[in-house]
Amino acid sequence: MPGPAGPGRTGPARSRPGRARDRRERGRRGPRTLPGPLTPLGTPPPPSPAELFDRRVAAVVDRLRRHLAPALDAVQFGVEEMPVLPGDWAYEVPLCTHVRASGRQPARLVVYRLPVLGRARGRADIDGLLLDLVVEEVADLLGRDPDDLDPRLP
Repeated sequence: MPGPAGPGRTGPARSRPGRARDRRERGRRGPRTLPGPLTPLGTPPPPSPAELFDRRVAAVVDRLRRHLAPALDAVQFGVEEMPVLPGDWAYEVPLCTHVRASGRQPARLVVYRLPVLGRARGRADIDGLLLDLVVEEVADLLGRDPDDLDPRLP
């Protein structure tokens, strides 16, 4: 009779590697997600990679806002997956871009998630690259030197 490990296997049963299974897009299920005595509302799903990236961009923007509070009040920040480029584009894919304020439209700065993740080598590299990108774009928007705006410099 086979043991708890299954037929032909020896040792303890192991769970499947990778992300939690979401069969037929019905959401996470099972004892880890159901309500229980310690989690009456169940457990929230883990954040997606896009949500984690959004949080990193928000942390960089918050850090810069603490450093330049009044100057950034009129700037909107956003994250998109990829820039929309023409079919004959022959240059590097931009990592972020900005649009100056015009009329009633505020200035906007957009960071592109997939090009940034493709350029970075690790988590620390992503944070440093995001800070560099946002500082350079904000400096261009405000017409100032990036070294004056960088919160890492004294």
